[in-house]
Amino acid sequence: MSNYRIISASDTSKSLDLNGNIPQEGQKIQIWPQNSTTAQVWVVNPHEGGSYSIQSGNDGDLGYGFFQAAKQDQGEPVVYTRLAWLWNIKHVSDNEYRLETEDGQFALTVTSDEDDTVSISPMSHIPSTSLLVLKLNPKVMIDNVQENLDRQRWKFDPPLPGN
Repeated sequence: MSNYRIISASDTSKSLDLNGNIPQEGQKIQIWPQNSTTAQVWVVNPHEGGSYSIQSGNDGDLGYGFFQAAKQDQGEPVVYTRLAWLWNIKHVSDNEYRLETEDGQFALTVTSDEDDTVSISPMSHIPSTSLLVLKLNPKVMIDNVQENLDRQRWKFDPPLPGN
Protein backbone atom coordinates (compact mmCIF):
# COMPACT_ATOMS: atom_id res chain seq x y z
CA MET A 1 0.00 0.00 0.00
CA SER A 2 1.62 3.26 -1.15
CA ASN A 3 0.55 6.86 -1.71
CA TYR A 4 0.72 8.34 -5.20
CA ARG A 5 -0.27 11.31 -7.26
CA ILE A 6 -1.84 10.11 -10.52
CA ILE A 7 -0.88 12.56 -13.27
CA SER A 8 -2.40 12.89 -16.73
CA ALA A 9 0.25 11.98 -19.32
CA SER A 10 -1.54 14.21 -21.86
CA ASP A 11 -1.13 17.25 -19.55
CA THR A 12 1.47 16.63 -16.84
CA SER A 13 0.49 19.82 -15.02
CA LYS A 14 -2.77 18.12 -13.93
CA SER A 15 -3.60 15.24 -11.57
CA LEU A 16 -6.60 13.18 -10.54
CA ASP A 17 -8.35 15.16 -7.82
CA LEU A 18 -11.26 14.54 -5.43
CA ASN A 19 -13.41 17.61 -6.09
CA GLY A 20 -13.22 19.95 -3.09
CA ASN A 21 -11.46 17.17 -1.16
CA ILE A 22 -14.94 16.13 0.00
CA PRO A 23 -15.12 12.36 0.58
CA GLN A 24 -18.82 11.83 0.02
CA GLU A 25 -20.63 9.25 -2.06
CA GLY A 26 -20.94 10.37 -5.69
CA GLN A 27 -18.47 13.28 -5.38
CA LYS A 28 -16.82 13.98 -8.74
CA ILE A 29 -13.27 12.88 -9.47
CA GLN A 30 -11.74 15.52 -11.72
CA ILE A 31 -8.54 16.42 -13.48
CA TRP A 32 -7.10 19.51 -11.79
CA PRO A 33 -3.87 21.54 -11.69
CA GLN A 34 -1.37 19.86 -9.40
CA ASN A 35 -1.32 21.06 -5.81
CA SER A 36 -0.15 19.67 -2.49
CA THR A 37 -3.55 18.75 -1.03
CA THR A 38 -4.78 15.30 0.02
CA ALA A 39 -7.43 15.67 -2.72
CA GLN A 40 -4.67 14.48 -5.08
CA VAL A 41 -3.27 11.67 -2.93
CA TRP A 42 -4.27 8.14 -3.97
CA VAL A 43 -3.49 4.89 -2.19
CA VAL A 44 -2.79 1.99 -4.57
CA ASN A 45 -3.55 -1.45 -3.09
CA PRO A 46 -2.63 -4.68 -4.91
CA HIS A 47 -5.20 -7.52 -4.98
CA GLU A 48 -5.01 -11.16 -6.00
CA GLY A 49 -4.89 -11.74 -9.73
CA GLY A 50 -2.87 -8.58 -10.44
CA SER A 51 -5.66 -6.01 -10.07
CA TYR A 52 -5.58 -2.94 -7.83
CA SER A 53 -7.96 -0.80 -5.84
CA ILE A 54 -7.22 2.92 -5.81
CA GLN A 55 -8.43 4.81 -2.75
CA SER A 56 -8.52 8.46 -1.77
CA GLY A 57 -5.76 9.55 0.60
CA ASN A 58 -8.34 11.65 2.48
CA ASP A 59 -8.61 10.12 5.94
CA GLY A 60 -11.64 12.09 7.17
CA ASP A 61 -14.80 10.49 8.57
CA LEU A 62 -15.78 9.17 5.14
CA GLY A 63 -12.25 9.03 3.79
CA TYR A 64 -10.33 6.24 2.13
CA GLY A 65 -13.08 5.68 -0.43
CA PHE A 66 -12.41 4.54 -3.98
CA PHE A 67 -12.96 6.00 -7.41
CA GLN A 68 -15.19 4.24 -9.89
CA ALA A 69 -17.80 4.83 -12.56
CA ALA A 70 -21.44 4.31 -11.58
CA LYS A 71 -21.55 1.54 -14.17
CA GLN A 72 -19.18 0.11 -16.73
CA ASP A 73 -20.30 2.01 -19.79
CA GLN A 74 -18.64 4.33 -22.28
CA GLY A 75 -18.66 7.97 -21.17
CA GLU A 76 -19.54 7.25 -17.53
CA PRO A 77 -18.15 9.91 -15.17
CA VAL A 78 -15.81 8.79 -12.41
CA VAL A 79 -16.91 9.48 -8.83
CA TYR A 80 -15.95 8.81 -5.21
CA THR A 81 -17.57 5.81 -3.54
CA ARG A 82 -17.24 3.53 -0.52
CA LEU A 83 -17.54 0.47 -2.80
CA ALA A 84 -14.29 -1.06 -4.02
CA TRP A 85 -13.70 -1.08 -7.77
CA LEU A 86 -10.75 -3.01 -9.10
CA TRP A 87 -8.51 -1.72 -11.88
CA ASN A 88 -5.81 -3.29 -14.01
CA ILE A 89 -2.77 -1.03 -14.23
CA LYS A 90 -1.26 -1.75 -17.65
CA HIS A 91 2.26 -0.52 -18.35
CA VAL A 92 2.30 1.20 -21.78
CA SER A 93 5.65 3.06 -21.80
CA ASP A 94 8.27 4.56 -19.48
CA ASN A 95 6.33 5.40 -16.28
CA GLU A 96 3.08 5.61 -18.25
CA TYR A 97 0.12 3.37 -17.54
CA ARG A 98 -3.43 2.80 -18.64
CA LEU A 99 -5.95 2.16 -15.85
CA GLU A 100 -8.39 -0.40 -17.24
CA THR A 101 -11.51 -1.96 -15.79
CA GLU A 102 -10.98 -5.57 -14.75
CA ASP A 103 -12.52 -6.87 -17.97
CA GLY A 104 -10.11 -4.71 -20.02
CA GLN A 105 -12.93 -3.10 -22.00
CA PHE A 106 -12.82 0.43 -20.54
CA ALA A 107 -10.03 2.78 -19.42
CA LEU A 108 -9.82 5.88 -17.24
CA THR A 109 -9.91 8.76 -19.73
CA VAL A 110 -9.59 12.55 -19.72
CA THR A 111 -12.07 14.19 -22.10
CA SER A 112 -10.59 15.81 -25.20
CA ASP A 113 -10.30 19.54 -25.87
CA GLU A 114 -13.21 19.29 -28.31
CA ASP A 115 -15.36 17.82 -25.53
CA ASP A 116 -14.39 20.62 -23.15
CA THR A 117 -15.53 23.70 -25.04
CA VAL A 118 -18.86 25.45 -25.21
CA SER A 119 -19.64 27.74 -28.12
CA ILE A 120 -22.01 30.61 -27.54
CA SER A 121 -23.57 32.29 -30.54
CA PRO A 122 -23.71 36.07 -30.47
CA MET A 123 -27.11 37.47 -29.56
CA SER A 124 -28.89 38.95 -32.53
CA HIS A 125 -29.30 42.34 -30.82
CA ILE A 126 -25.58 42.65 -29.98
CA PRO A 127 -23.31 43.32 -32.94
CA SER A 128 -20.50 40.81 -33.06
CA THR A 129 -18.30 39.28 -35.67
CA SER A 130 -17.19 36.17 -33.80
CA LEU A 131 -18.42 33.27 -31.78
CA LEU A 132 -17.54 33.12 -28.07
CA VAL A 133 -15.86 29.81 -27.15
CA LEU A 134 -15.42 28.92 -23.48
CA LYS A 135 -12.86 26.27 -22.53
CA LEU A 136 -14.04 24.10 -19.65
CA ASN A 137 -11.97 21.96 -17.31
CA PRO A 138 -11.58 18.45 -18.76
CA LYS A 139 -13.57 15.64 -17.14
CA VAL A 140 -12.55 12.18 -16.02
CA MET A 141 -14.64 9.27 -17.32
CA ILE A 142 -14.27 5.72 -18.53
CA ASP A 143 -14.21 5.08 -22.24
CA ASN A 144 -13.43 2.20 -24.58
CA VAL A 145 -9.77 1.20 -24.43
CA GLN A 146 -7.78 2.76 -27.27
CA GLU A 147 -4.20 1.52 -27.45
CA ASN A 148 -2.42 4.75 -28.42
CA LEU A 149 -4.68 7.39 -26.89
CA ASP A 150 -2.65 9.84 -24.76
CA ARG A 151 -5.77 10.81 -22.83
CA GLN A 152 -5.82 7.26 -21.39
CA ARG A 153 -2.22 7.39 -20.16
CA TRP A 154 -1.30 8.18 -16.58
CA LYS A 155 1.92 8.71 -14.65
CA PHE A 156 2.40 7.85 -10.99
CA ASP A 157 4.39 10.09 -8.65
CA PRO A 158 6.45 8.57 -7.21
CA PRO A 159 6.91 6.03 -10.02
CA LEU A 160 5.39 2.58 -9.48
CA PRO A 161 7.89 -0.06 -8.32
CA GLY A 162 9.74 -1.84 -11.10
CA ASN A 163 9.66 1.11 -13.49
